[in-house]
Amino acid sequence: MADADLLRASRDGDQFHYQWAARESLRLLRPDTELIAIAVEGGSAQDTGERDGEQVIDLAEYYGSTDLRDATRVVYRQLKHSTYQTDRKWTASGFEKTVRGFGRKFRRISEELPGAEQKVSFEFVTNRPVSDSVVRAVEVLASELATPDDTRDARNLRAYAGFGEDRAAEAAFFSRFRIDPTAPGLARLESLVRSAVAGMLPGSTDVQHVMLKEMISRRATSLESDSTVHRATVLAALATTEIELLPAPNLIRLPGRLVATGRIPAVAEEIAAAADRPVIILAAGGIGKSVLTTQLQHHLPAGSLTIVYDCFGDGGYRRSSQPRHQHQQGLVQLSNELAAHVLCDPLIPVTTAQPGQYSRAFLVRLQAAAEALTTRCPGALLTIVVDAADNAAMIARDQDERAFVTDLLREQLPVGVRLVMLCRTERVDLLDPPPHAHRLELAGFGAEESARHLRTVFPEATDRQAAEFHRRTGGNPRIQAFVLEDADSLEACLASLGEARGVDGSLLDDLLRRRVADFKDHDPASARGMDRVCEALAALRPRIPVHVLSLLCSVPATLIHSFVADLGRPLLIDGDTLQFRDEPTETWFRIHHRPSGTALTDFIGRLMPLADTDAYVAASLPELLWEAGEVDILVSLALTDGALPEGNDLEQREIAQQRVQYALKATLRAGRGLEATRLALKAGTLAAGHSRTLRLLRCNTDLAGLFLDATTVEDLVASRSLVGDWPGSNLHYEGALLSSAPGQSDLARSRLRSAVDWMVAWVRQPHEHGHGVEAHDIAEVAFGLLNADGAEACIEFLSRWKPNRVAFDAGLILANRLADAGRTDEMEWLAWSAVGVKYLRFAVACAAWRANHTCSAPVARRLVTMLRRQRKAVSFSHHRPGPDEHLEVQAVVWIVAMGLRHGVLADDEAEKILLRSLPATLSVTASSNSSPVEPLLCGYALLARVRRRPFLIDEFASGQVVKAAQRPPYSHSRALTDHRRDIVPLADWAAAWITCLVGDDIGLSRRFNELAASFAHG
Repeated sequence: MADADLLRASRDGDQFHYQWAARESLRLLRPDTELIAIAVEGGSAQDTGERDGEQVIDLAEYYGSTDLRDATRVVYRQLKHSTYQTDRKWTASGFEKTVRGFGRKFRRISEELPGAEQKVSFEFVTNRPVSDSVVRAVEVLASELATPDDTRDARNLRAYAGFGEDRAAEAAFFSRFRIDPTAPGLARLESLVRSAVAGMLPGSTDVQHVMLKEMISRRATSLESDSTVHRATVLAALATTEIELLPAPNLIRLPGRLVATGRIPAVAEEIAAAADRPVIILAAGGIGKSVLTTQLQHHLPAGSLTIVYDCFGDGGYRRSSQPRHQHQQGLVQLSNELAAHVLCDPLIPVTTAQPGQYSRAFLVRLQAAAEALTTRCPGALLTIVVDAADNAAMIARDQDERAFVTDLLREQLPVGVRLVMLCRTERVDLLDPPPHAHRLELAGFGAEESARHLRTVFPEATDRQAAEFHRRTGGNPRIQAFVLEDADSLEACLASLGEARGVDGSLLDDLLRRRVADFKDHDPASARGMDRVCEALAALRPRIPVHVLSLLCSVPATLIHSFVADLGRPLLIDGDTLQFRDEPTETWFRIHHRPSGTALTDFIGRLMPLADTDAYVAASLPELLWEAGEVDILVSLALTDGALPEGNDLEQREIAQQRVQYALKATLRAGRGLEATRLALKAGTLAAGHSRTLRLLRCNTDLAGLFLDATTVEDLVASRSLVGDWPGSNLHYEGALLSSAPGQSDLARSRLRSAVDWMVAWVRQPHEHGHGVEAHDIAEVAFGLLNADGAEACIEFLSRWKPNRVAFDAGLILANRLADAGRTDEMEWLAWSAVGVKYLRFAVACAAWRANHTCSAPVARRLVTMLRRQRKAVSFSHHRPGPDEHLEVQAVVWIVAMGLRHGVLADDEAEKILLRSLPATLSVTASSNSSPVEPLLCGYALLARVRRRPFLIDEFASGQVVKAAQRPPYSHSRALTDHRRDIVPLADWAAAWITCLVGDDIGLSRRFNELAASFAHG
């Protein structure tokens, strides 16, 4: 065989290892797996202390934990591929290195962790056949029945394993040794990996399978310090995150008083009988459609599974940051919930995928899930339930987009699958249902169920009272819950109800109407204002700022709070924002109070003046103008930048960008080509400025979170506009931004968890030109964690980065940000708590130095203790000469000064610490502008202070300056001239500053005046 062929065959073996590991790594995405990680080329860092035998381990699979002590199972594999000898059988001699290495690993585990050897196994995987005699020899050795008459293969394998006379250990090892000769060849394996990856994507694979293999291959080299592959690592290779896998979780809440009804079995029976056609359950608001979704599972055939998708999302479906109507949310969420039940492969979202590709990918998974379910339990049904489907269709219509619910209704369902959509009766046409769809009208409570519901609050209710309660509420569960929640007594509860007109929701409408009317009747002077409040609630998108309602409707904020309290359960005030708590209430307001025609025009006219001062209003205008058909006004605003909030350029740019997009869409639809062209040019101009704005936001997420309007923050997060230079880099910016924004802590935590997983995984990917993650990216996550979860979470995150000085770079950014914001208590807490992360403490010290901050005595004591243990000079050597030079001097000088200030450091100890950190003399270039000299001057001044001697700067001058000073006066020295001009005048200022910092009382005001006068006279 030619040398070139041998080389290619060797490289085939490497590629075989990588492709095999890539295919195995996809198992980490299965929700049911106990597989935690896969180590490449050896074991994990938490395996045995000594690495005996690991040179033969190509892959190690860890179940339960990567720590061998806590793992439930570990599989060590060696992979052997042959390109040219695929028919040649392996003989015992071919197993020598494998068995010898595996045997050493087995003994090492037994010695270090007795008992752990029982949960490990060893596998030899190859695409070549294995001699039958070798297989029999392994079986004999595993049985502990080996004799001197053993076959030659058994004797050889025993010698290779090296257990000597310890037959029990030998048998235990060989009982855990498995030979798998069924591996495919390289070409076939590569095809399988490509197919496996493609099967998880909507549409065909592009480069994802290549990225997955490259991620594995990097872990087989010294380029990657951590050789383990985790779930987050695989997701990063596939360019997605945990949030994108489950983008729209179910937020349906069970009522506090759940009453089982007899109607559910009948509904379930009709659903089960509706093969080959979708079921649309229709009902008025409050009848219990959402509650029904939580109960269907129990009434379908045994073994059935019900997956519920929530289109309403607790009212968040109308928020740009939480869409639920698109294919990439609905079908991805449903697919991955099916995958969580081990019924199909996960669906990995891809930014370039089209709605049709998502639909096809979902149907493939639906087919696989149905088949798997019926295999497990014949006769079982897989039921997909979509709650509030009409809300998804409605928001899609308003935004001129496609909703997945309308497309899904027209798909051919696999055998064993039922599709159920819940919708308000009057809005069924929004779904555009096919003619064959089975429509099912849902009824309310019967008399018996109403009685049970009433007695959950008033157990003493009589049959007569229960019958009256049922009659007056029309059996509507929502109405009943509404009045029971606020009733002080049974009599008051019944008195609050009028006569029912059926269960179509009209009584709920009456209750809401009456409560609004009663509120206005109690305060007639505010009636007109409250009409406007109702109008605004119906027209504006959720999370309406209370102060906007107050200004828009000319009513005090206290009146709005009183209105919410009197109306009761349907409305929720969260901080300073107002939103609907449930869908029937939102629908009632939109039907009865939403302005249209001239009323909408008048509403916009009253709203527009507020846009100059409020970003929420300015951001809401484009959608309202679009709805009102006011294209001229929309175009005018977009081209002139009118009605934008004053004083905040960042918000202005964001809103102007959105406004131009709305106007451009409107003019194109109206066929107004000239204006569309002008708007396209404006959009291009804004896009150029937009990129600069986004850079500014990325550098100042703390300020953006505090000062940007909540609507602008939501739009930034929803649009993923903050993405940086590498995929997924929007997550940490969004997390930090949300952590600074009022009322967004929960969403911030979610974003930050994904940011941490993604960032760590991305750094571990193979990158030709570096991964792009820098200290400021790490600092953003640390800042977000500090805001959302406290100092401990922040410190733990920074401690995970290598080299250790990364904690200094990121910590300095973080600490400077805290100092600028006046959050000095948190700075001190970081310095106090970061016991194992000394570079973070040094970063806090640098920031405190720059901010002229003095710390408390306990913090000073801890930092001084850290310096005492430092046996050599502190070094941040990765900083080049320039503004960041002498950072270690700043940190050390500040800590020593704080120790002296609080009396926790003696002068002699301070002198030793300073001598370790300061250069013996100033360099000859110290007076140049390229690097700051102030830290050195302050350090020398502090050294003179602890020596109890006057501070004479010439004692620390460079040798060149000293020699020049000894020459005749007429000789010229540039170094001496620069020293006297740039260094000497600063020395007295440095000494005064040190005196102030350590807390000496020498009449600083007088000394300052003296220095200032001296400076003024040159």
